[in-house]
Amino acid sequence: MRLSEIFSETKTASVDVGEGKSFNITYKPQMITPEALARFGALQNVSPDSVNVGIEQLALVTGIADALIAMISQCVSAWDLTYNDDTPIPITADHLKNVPISILALTLSAMKMDAKPNPQTGSNLPATSSMMG
Repeated sequence: MRLSEIFSETKTASVDVGEGKSFNITYKPQMITPEALARFGALQNVSPDSVNVGIEQLALVTGIADALIAMISQCVSAWDLTYNDDTPIPITADHLKNVPISILALTLSAMKMDAKPNPQTGSNLPATSSMMG
């Protein structure tokens, strides 16, 4: 099997932003590496309710924002997130710099949760319909 075949696999997940709102992403789960995730240990348990507690300050102090932008631009191939005028937000570093850090953190969290094998089945399908469980 060629690595290009592995890296071309995509999955779709929903990113819960709280208050019954969400957006969908298509991402490449094989692009989520242990090394990349190690940089985001502080974001391990991000949820819509906790995302604004200190994330912005943490990102400014440690440079997580740039690493988060790099990872999302590398892993996410499509999403239905738009600007206020309904123009799709391109998944590039220049445009991601204008997306709130809380949305980027929730996107990473949704990818991590969706890519994790389900302990009940051994597959990486969710045990319930909730991605942020």
